[in-house]
Amino acid sequence: MSIKVKLFNIESTLRDVANHFNTEADANLKKASVNIREELVSATPIDTGNARAHWNNVVKSDSVEITNDAPYIEALNNGHSKQAPSHYIEAIALKYGTPLGVIAELRN
Repeated sequence: MSIKVKLFNIESTLRDVANHFNTEADANLKKASVNIREELVSATPIDTGNARAHWNNVVKSDSVEITNDAPYIEALNNGHSKQAPSHYIEAIALKYGTPLGVIAELRN
């Protein structure tokens, strides 16, 4: 005895499932980017609040770019302030996964 099953509209169902997972992945990526940014803001040494105010995040289709364009953010990350350990930016980034590229870079 054998059983025969016919499936109709399977392509449509698979597309719906893929869309659901993509939507959920996008939401998780956005949530993670907010969490990372908040943690970076909290960890950034504060004098005037300028460096903390310059954290921005951009969610792309498959990645997150978090930037800080305060002119002295590199010095703060290198341990210039006693309020945060050296390389606190990299330490926080590594908590959220393995980087595929540069964690912290200086841009002009």
